[in-house]
Amino acid sequence: MNILTRLTALTLMTAALHASGAETTLSLPKTLVANVLNQSFSKTEVLIDNYGAKHGNSWLEQNSYIRLPDGETRHFNIAEQVTRITKWRQWKHYVDDLRSQSVSVTAQGQGLRFLITFESQGEEIKGKCLRNGKECKLKMERDIHVDNARLSVDIQPVPLNNSVGFLVGDVDFSASLKIPNKLCQAVKKICDKIEGKIYKELKSQLEKTVRNELMRDKLRKQVAANIRPQIQASLSPLLKLRFGGYEPKPWEIIAIRDNGSQYQVTIRHPEVIDAGSVRIKQFKVKVPKQVMSCPANVEYVATIETDAAISGSAWVEYLHPASGKMVRDPGDFKWSTQGKGTATSVIYSKWIAPKGVWKTSEARLALSWKGSNGQTHTLKSPLVTFQRKCSKTAGQITF
Repeated sequence: MNILTRLTALTLMTAALHASGAETTLSLPKTLVANVLNQSFSKTEVLIDNYGAKHGNSWLEQNSYIRLPDGETRHFNIAEQVTRITKWRQWKHYVDDLRSQSVSVTAQGQGLRFLITFESQGEEIKGKCLRNGKECKLKMERDIHVDNARLSVDIQPVPLNNSVGFLVGDVDFSASLKIPNKLCQAVKKICDKIEGKIYKELKSQLEKTVRNELMRDKLRKQVAANIRPQIQASLSPLLKLRFGGYEPKPWEIIAIRDNGSQYQVTIRHPEVIDAGSVRIKQFKVKVPKQVMSCPANVEYVATIETDAAISGSAWVEYLHPASGKMVRDPGDFKWSTQGKGTATSVIYSKWIAPKGVWKTSEARLALSWKGSNGQTHTLKSPLVTFQRKCSKTAGQITF
């Protein structure tokens, strides 16, 4: 009484299609993802500074850097800005200690926004004057005030190393620059030109630098590693809730999709075997009415369907012809499948009854298997009816 060979041979054909396991999609609030990224980026520092001691006819000293969550300090350059005022006179401008003030990650539209704001304390851009190669003696306000300086980066969460990484979208630096002196009120075009040149240089260098730094593979992996415990701690109870307290392991984040205020996070995990993973598609008597030489076998055609590779036990319960009670045939058998699909086999139960008498009986198929959570599940088919008459009977009729 063995269904193993036929079931295994049939389901092997479907196993390869489902070797990667099952997929489940869960919802995570955007604010949660933003908050954990915010914590990871919280120690980000940016310093913009190319102003130092005078050497020759220049005060250029490159001190600018950006420090991100992977701990590296990455230096970058800001060019010295030179503007010719007259044939003999020129102004030079340098950024002096413009520092990041706050860093945040917030949910914005279909993605997240990484925002760096800068201090606005005094004159962050120093202006120097040279006349015929020497410092000008005329005392005049040439420094520039920087207000509302901010750099925003649109980032899109993506799966990375079973956590959340990010792709870099638009990067934008903005600020208000102003030279507060009377000359600029009288000769507005010159000051507009100076302010515009400096703004253009800051915008170009900061946007390029921050984009390149955020796109570094090492940084992205470090951020994903930093937030992995919190991301997994948020997804784990959702998985357990989906599967009645059971968490299928190991699992992996394979997709993150925007859905309004939520991210739809798709997880690949082993197939979860539960009470609904096995179905009896068919159980019938091969020959409903038959004369046999007893003891003999009653043959049945059984078809089962499984959602995954599952193994278990099976048996036939039938109405005993002598006792009139439902009994379990002693010939239990083992069954197994190699993947999702259906399989059909012929199984049987023993039959013996008095000679020459038609007996009507009923039978059903019973299956048992163990679920992923360790619980044993049992499934029984509807009863099927058959008739048998023994042309001769050898042996003792027992029940």
